[in-house]
Amino acid sequence: MPVPRHYDLMTKSNDRLHPSGAKLPLFPFPLSGAAVSLAAILAAFVLANSTLALIDKIAGFAGIVAAYISVYAILGRQASRRAINSDVEAERVRETELRLRSIEEAGECFGGVLSPTDAFRLAASRLREMLRCRTLELYIIDEASKDVVCVEVDGPASADTGLARRSFLAREILVESNPVMAAAIPLFRGMDVFGVLLIDFEADTSHEALDRSLLESIGCRLTPLVLNSMASARSQAKALNDLTTNLPNERAFHMVLESQVAESQRNRSARPLTILTLDIKDFAEINSRFGHAAGDRALAFASDLIRDCLRQMDFIAKANDDEFLAVLPTATREISHDIVARIHTAFFGRKLRINDRESLEVQLNVGWACFGTDGETPVQLLDMARVRRKQSKSMEPPKIIMFPQEYAN
Repeated sequence: MPVPRHYDLMTKSNDRLHPSGAKLPLFPFPLSGAAVSLAAILAAFVLANSTLALIDKIAGFAGIVAAYISVYAILGRQASRRAINSDVEAERVRETELRLRSIEEAGECFGGVLSPTDAFRLAASRLREMLRCRTLELYIIDEASKDVVCVEVDGPASADTGLARRSFLAREILVESNPVMAAAIPLFRGMDVFGVLLIDFEADTSHEALDRSLLESIGCRLTPLVLNSMASARSQAKALNDLTTNLPNERAFHMVLESQVAESQRNRSARPLTILTLDIKDFAEINSRFGHAAGDRALAFASDLIRDCLRQMDFIAKANDDEFLAVLPTATREISHDIVARIHTAFFGRKLRINDRESLEVQLNVGWACFGTDGETPVQLLDMARVRRKQSKSMEPPKIIMFPQEYAN
């Protein structure tokens, strides 16, 4: 693939402007003017040496002068139109360059702050200002399948990924017009293609209207913005994830809880809400008896079972120590009790294998709180759920500690 270059006014001007920006002479084709002048001189010479009467020669000279003036007037109007068109084209190129630079500046200033979706929308709005786009799609290369995957769409989605895939494999810009004009622009990270921008143009866009250098420049300017936003998303995901269970952490839980409480406050009748807090019974004893590695396995074991028992709309997170927190949107007290019963049933009889000789039966302590009856704010709901979880521990039958016979006597 040729080395991408920035779309520049000086390279796009097609020599209609001098590199300094000055206009070309009035007549960009001096041979035409010279030919007209030479023809007028020859006609005047022939007429002067002819045998015509003086009055006829005067009329002939007048005709030559009139023709000469008329031709130069036509050439002047054509030159003026060319100059105007050149100015219009130069202004269009300047605006295009400014929009391209705005994409580059956005990548430098906001790429580490914007989410991939917001970054793509920003770039799409700039691209629509300079191109007659119908749809813009961003494809990212999946490392596992080594194939293109559509991650962002602006406009009517296209089901055909063939052009994007071929551009990825060919590592170059591809343009085709079946059934409408479309272009696929590979995005490079070093020497590797990490993504493809697919542009579907309006139906009346012609192949000749597409400038390859502009497409190359779009790829150059878009790449930093996409890479920075992807890096930001990965960093944020790590900041909001628990490494042991691969669940969102308590910070993410509070963000979701605040949003759901706000929804319930706006529409109390249609938006019931319940939260759960769960922990593993005797978790400290598991760590003490089997080691922290076994404790981590118990946490991962519990997180998988709890997640499988929740609804698709529910949100579960891992808090400090062995505590799990869940948000159940639209869940009434009855629905939440059914979910808790489903969780207890899932754990009943399930054992975590510690080693070749020992297995561990993991059980949970559960507390809950419903919006409205148990609290109106995230803090109130969470406090009540934790109180109920502690109460469930105190309701357990006392443990019997066995001592050897001689110590009992």
